[in-house]
Amino acid sequence: MKNDAMKPRGLLFGVLLAFGLLAQTALAADDNLKVLTDMFAWWNGAYASRSGFTREEFARYYSPDAVIYMNGQQRAKGLTDITRHFQDMRRDAEKVIVWLPFEEGFVSGDHVFTYHLITAQSEGRLSCWHVMGYAVIKGGKISTLNFVSVSEAAPAPGHASACPSTK
Repeated sequence: MKNDAMKPRGLLFGVLLAFGLLAQTALAADDNLKVLTDMFAWWNGAYASRSGFTREEFARYYSPDAVIYMNGQQRAKGLTDITRHFQDMRRDAEKVIVWLPFEEGFVSGDHVFTYHLITAQSEGRLSCWHVMGYAVIKGGKISTLNFVSVSEAAPAPGHASACPSTK
């Protein structure tokens, strides 16, 4: 009889434990998404102000051994290389905006998957990029960015671009 009385308590404990674990998982997912969103928000501001983009600033968001892949090719590895990569990008384009919030995104464990839009202006020409992929977040920092980007062709007559204007 005593054992039967313990069953409801055990079940209640199990349910409460499961809800607690789900809540922790949801909080971790929110934290991982925030790391990526915060980095892009900082990046947009630093790009627009033409200041920053130092190794120390990238170290706030990226792990020391972080790797960036774009369209299947490694573009940068480590903080020094990542800093140089983005400084080169800033020299080549007078304006780049990663549009936030993301068009779509979700988190699975330490992976943050996104679909987002980027607009750029170089030599007076505006371009729009559709970007999909993921970031791996470890220890609260980006350890991997792996994105595929496709340039938006000029919209057909009578159709609007999916990308916002950089003006």
